[in-house]
Amino acid sequence: MESESNDVELKSVVSDTKRTRFQVNLVDCETPPRLRLDSASSEDNKYKSFRQLTREALPRLDNYRNIMSVHVACRPTLDELHNCDLAEKNMEAHENEPSRPTKKKHEEGWIQGVLIRNLVQIWGLMLFLRVAWVVCTTGLISGIVIILFGGAITTITALSMSAISTNGVLKEGGTYFMISRSLGPEFGACIGVIYSIALAAACAMHMVGFCEMVQIIMKSFNLFILDGEVQDMRILGICLTAALLCATLGGIRSRIQVHAAVLILIIAAILDVFIGAIYGPKTDSEKNQGFIGFSWVAINYNIFKNFETFDDWCKSFWYGFSIFFPAVSGFLAGTNKSGELKDSLRAIPRGSLTSIFISSSIYISIAILVGSTFVDQDPFYKSKFDDPNEHYAVNRTIGLIAFFSPLVYACILASTLTASFSSFLAAPKVFQMLCNDRIYNNLTWFGFSNKSGEPIRADILTTIIVLLFILPGNLNAILPSISNIFLSVYALINFSTFHASLVKPIGWRPTFKLYNMWLSLGGSMLCVLLMFVISWGTALVTLGAILALYLIVSYQKPDVNWGTSTQAQTYKQALMAVHNLIRVEDHVKNFRPQLLILTGMASSRPSLVDFGHLITKNLSLLVCGNIIKAPSSQKLLEIYSKRAINWLCYHKIKGFYVQIDGTNFDDGAKSLMQTVGLGKLKPNIVLLGYKSNWFKCSSQNLNMYFNVLHKALDIHMAVCILRVKSGLNFSNSILIDEMQLDMMVNRKASYLSEEPFLHSRSQSMSTVTDKNDSDEENELLNKETSTSLNKQCTDDKVDDQPKLNKNQKVNIVKGTDGYDLPKDIMNEITRFQRKQKKGSIDVWWLYDDGGLTLLLPYILSTRGNWSSCKLRVFTIANKKDQLEFEQRSIASLLAKFRIDYSDLLVITDLMRKPHEETLAFYDALIKSYKPKGPNSENDGIKESELTAMKEKTNRHLRLRELLLENSQEANLIVMTLPMPRKNVVPASLYMSWLETLTQGMPPFLLVRGNQNSVLTFYS
Repeated sequence: MESESNDVELKSVVSDTKRTRFQVNLVDCETPPRLRLDSASSEDNKYKSFRQLTREALPRLDNYRNIMSVHVACRPTLDELHNCDLAEKNMEAHENEPSRPTKKKHEEGWIQGVLIRNLVQIWGLMLFLRVAWVVCTTGLISGIVIILFGGAITTITALSMSAISTNGVLKEGGTYFMISRSLGPEFGACIGVIYSIALAAACAMHMVGFCEMVQIIMKSFNLFILDGEVQDMRILGICLTAALLCATLGGIRSRIQVHAAVLILIIAAILDVFIGAIYGPKTDSEKNQGFIGFSWVAINYNIFKNFETFDDWCKSFWYGFSIFFPAVSGFLAGTNKSGELKDSLRAIPRGSLTSIFISSSIYISIAILVGSTFVDQDPFYKSKFDDPNEHYAVNRTIGLIAFFSPLVYACILASTLTASFSSFLAAPKVFQMLCNDRIYNNLTWFGFSNKSGEPIRADILTTIIVLLFILPGNLNAILPSISNIFLSVYALINFSTFHASLVKPIGWRPTFKLYNMWLSLGGSMLCVLLMFVISWGTALVTLGAILALYLIVSYQKPDVNWGTSTQAQTYKQALMAVHNLIRVEDHVKNFRPQLLILTGMASSRPSLVDFGHLITKNLSLLVCGNIIKAPSSQKLLEIYSKRAINWLCYHKIKGFYVQIDGTNFDDGAKSLMQTVGLGKLKPNIVLLGYKSNWFKCSSQNLNMYFNVLHKALDIHMAVCILRVKSGLNFSNSILIDEMQLDMMVNRKASYLSEEPFLHSRSQSMSTVTDKNDSDEENELLNKETSTSLNKQCTDDKVDDQPKLNKNQKVNIVKGTDGYDLPKDIMNEITRFQRKQKKGSIDVWWLYDDGGLTLLLPYILSTRGNWSSCKLRVFTIANKKDQLEFEQRSIASLLAKFRIDYSDLLVITDLMRKPHEETLAFYDALIKSYKPKGPNSENDGIKESELTAMKEKTNRHLRLRELLLENSQEANLIVMTLPMPRKNVVPASLYMSWLETLTQGMPPFLLVRGNQNSVLTFYS
């Protein structure tokens, strides 16, 4: 019984005989009593729910909803579960929190929501208006092949669409939503625009069909408006479009549900046609017009049309296909209403495939019926397949065959009107969703909707597109263009499935299994081929529009993250490239300087990052490393990482950012140098700024800096130290507007923000203050939260803000007082971003370290900002009497390296004693760093060390004299870094050498390679 007192027994939700037990320790209770949730005792009314007994969250659907969903996920964070010192969650508040009211949607099953809509859209126009025309102009066999061919394309596309639609819950947007969330915003935006136009064109197609039927009825009564032809068609189409727009703006969108009634009318009309065919001609007039009933004569006449040449048959076949193909495009009608389906994962595959099978069967049946009962009695029209004419109009074909022709005419009017209205409603909704996704900044204006949710602006745009397609006034004139547009949509749907199947991301788990990636690829290629067969001009225009839309999105880089297969493909390609790179042997010709820059936060030392970028730009790897002294929470580390990446992206620096916390500078730098990188993509050079306060800092800090140099050389990494007069660390003198920076990088807004500036401080050893870390963490987290809330508010007001020029950069850097920085500070920050004045890069190649001291300045000279700076090379002669030989030897070596230089100077008097002024300068430099007596705690420069290293010290003093003499006016000085020998040269003495060389000089880069060749003269 005592062991059972620590358990909680939950009643099984499956049955009374099988019980599921969860054994958990009660929270904050030393001797918890046994608690039976299924007990019926008198005290059971006071028991707590299982959710109140643990911080853990049970598996629930709400935990996996989108963050913008109505139901908010209540899963605790990892910090809340793992860290006991955090405040406990208020369980009772969560449990008693009232659920947010949700608007109950009208959900439909697969028959009403998909099948009926698809059949009405598929049969609405072509079944009675153009099937007989196709059979009579191309022949019965050719007509059946056209129907089967169109059905095969739509079946392949439906299989692909079913796979995509069952790979997750679909929202509103239908085809656009599927492709954009599968292939990404680039392809999704293209298809969103093209598909919206296709739906508007389909609306115009059904309107023209409606007007054609009205015109036929008017002619039977000898009525007309203007000319009884094209002008009447245009007037009727414009009036019908205006009526649909008024009905839509009047709020009829959510009230009209007539698809089922229209489908019943269509079925009645089909039965009417079959009954009429079986009954046969009712009068001699019908026989004279071609309806002779079922007869072998009609079959023999229609089964193969007598074309004079094969080219005539091909022209007839493909023209008939282009006219008929829009008939089978209606299988996407149910997908457009994906947000209204009860279970879209099952409804779309079932409804789409069933509708294609049923409609194709009826189309073939009607084609066989026409080919078996109708004969063209007028030889004048036998070869008139190029243009439709009154001889093949519905009143002279299907209208004759039907037992009661007014029923067919009523069916055509009702079905075309319903189909046109459905397309007219769908096109603005798809376009509105595209606009609300903010993929095209210039189209967001059309995403506006009124209080009832009606996209008024998109409705008006759709109306304009519909009118443009109606203006030709001829149904057959617009059908090939519509076929081209729908084929491009089908091509992208098939390619989406192929791409997702090829990449195989972990999230690709469609429940629909009856698809094949190679069949999808074949369907996509077939659609593109048919676009050119039908009309190569229209195909070029369509594909050109898709390409232009794709390039616009690629340039704008919208801030969307949909987990697409394109993202998975990027990861897969990168992974494969890294694996392949491992098997590539290193060669000196392929050497690339890969930098690890110890910057702290990248925004703290901008000029150091800019200088490193000059070396690696479009060439090799750049990694910014930040060493954070105090342990930090993961949320705080994520904020630092996000800000650093935003800063790099804003300045168009292709680099990475890594950080390590809870360690000092020495251990952190060692860890970064040993662990950063992947395979061959590992830094081979560590770049750090010069420690200008070395004579003021503690011995511990100085030794840590010195040990970093030792560790880099121990692991055979090259070392570079950069010094500029004003220093590199600006973390205490600038503020970064992090909100504005985030919006500019992610292109969420293009206007100036008035939010307060947030200071992105570096938490490296040199900038850590005495401020409590938890207080600083709370401050930054609160700022980040307020920033995200402000961005959500400003997103809704983006249309009302003034636009900036696309090339105009917003000033995100301010002084600590919130005002613009002084010009001199801005010049120092942007020192390596600006075009350098005409001058020189002086290379003091003192010792052969493998050639890195020569290679880095050469790379800098190839950059546009440094193109006006010539290389001047300084080197040391072995003996004075070998000056000419040494000069010719170095010149020959540089020529073989194919490195262009302007001057070459060989130093012969390096061993000469320094001047008294230089000696006095050095004594004054190290005076404050000498120990103050034998028992002094200051680990400074001892006299014994100065005596032992006197020769080397004098050499560096002499180098300073030569630098002042030759390189005082250089744009940049690059010199071989003196070797810091372990256990021989102390840190303080070594730093005094570097101070002697670099103090008061132009920008100075000290370089020490790893003694491996990085230059070669072999081809």
